[in-house]
Amino acid sequence: MRRVVVTGVGSRTPIGNNLSEIKESLFTGKQGTKEYIFGSAAYIVKDNIDSHFDRFDLNVTDRFTRLAYLSFLDAKNDSSVQPEGIFLGVGYGGGALTYEESYRSLFAKNKVKPTALVCSVVNMGANFIALKENITGPAFTYSTACASASTAIGEAYKKIAYGEYDCLAAGGAEACINELQFAFWKAMNALSDDCKPFSKNRNGITMSEGSVIFILEELDHALKRNANIYGEIVGYGATNGSESVTKPNTPGQIKAMQIATKNILFDDITYINAHGTGTPTGDIVELQSIISLFGDKAKYIPVSSTKSLHGHLFGAAGAIETLACLLALKHDVVIPNWNLDELDNSISKKDINLPTEIYNSKQKVTLNNSFGFGGTNITLAFSSL
Repeated sequence: MRRVVVTGVGSRTPIGNNLSEIKESLFTGKQGTKEYIFGSAAYIVKDNIDSHFDRFDLNVTDRFTRLAYLSFLDAKNDSSVQPEGIFLGVGYGGGALTYEESYRSLFAKNKVKPTALVCSVVNMGANFIALKENITGPAFTYSTACASASTAIGEAYKKIAYGEYDCLAAGGAEACINELQFAFWKAMNALSDDCKPFSKNRNGITMSEGSVIFILEELDHALKRNANIYGEIVGYGATNGSESVTKPNTPGQIKAMQIATKNILFDDITYINAHGTGTPTGDIVELQSIISLFGDKAKYIPVSSTKSLHGHLFGAAGAIETLACLLALKHDVVIPNWNLDELDNSISKKDINLPTEIYNSKQKVTLNNSFGFGGTNITLAFSSL
């Protein structure tokens, strides 16, 4: 298999719209822009996204597509290379805002706008990018709930590793902050105004939106053009396993981590970015999975969730958390659990390492866990060259 590296990053997120802003937020514990909408908190992208598009493109796109395209342009400019294809992860928010707008228009005016259908289809983010950028390679969309972006990154990695392409764009985009989505999560009693993964008083997710896109390249292809390399993808594990459509289980999560780390020494794993959504059940299951797999070594591997800063980006969560893993590698730091106060009673500090302060530590391999409703489990592994 060929080696695959990350050579470009583009982003539109609640904790920053470029690498330096996101780094500052992750390294200082600065929470993203939070607003109260329909009576609940949500993290939003602080940028006039629509101002970047003319009226024609606005008419045929949903917000998730616009977020994805701007992130793609930044990633392409950062890497100074034209990718051959685009792999985009989209979960709940593929056209969600168009659907809500269309329902309101249908009930009020008995009609919807002529372009509502193309705005709402979930594949439009990837295909709009391909159309605008004259990309004739694959324009694929992956929808595996909260694991969507990580699935897209992993599948793009495989395409390059097995020699089908030399350079691909991959990441995630999500925009579903609307009344209906709030109602969904409230009905499950899983919505919180203050996400606190692993805390005793955690009570759910805080909704968010955003997009992060990466440029992935075959190593020699990148070296020949003297590209800036953020890190190397060294593992990708994908499994399915849950006890119900919403409750995860440890065997599936353990297997995903096992596959991703099959060529990696456990002693070389220096940081795990957990899926850690702040839900009472999900957080514990994930920590049990980590402890079961790594055993005594789990107490030495720092584990944190960054969702307390940027909220849950749903289908794009794996993309922003991949960026956290790459920044930890690049700067040799451990990103802590910034919003963790009193640890859950069922969690023992003797079994798992959940840091609450940032500190310098030489990074070798970082893991990113992304788990979705329905049972999709994705683990990505990264290392420095």
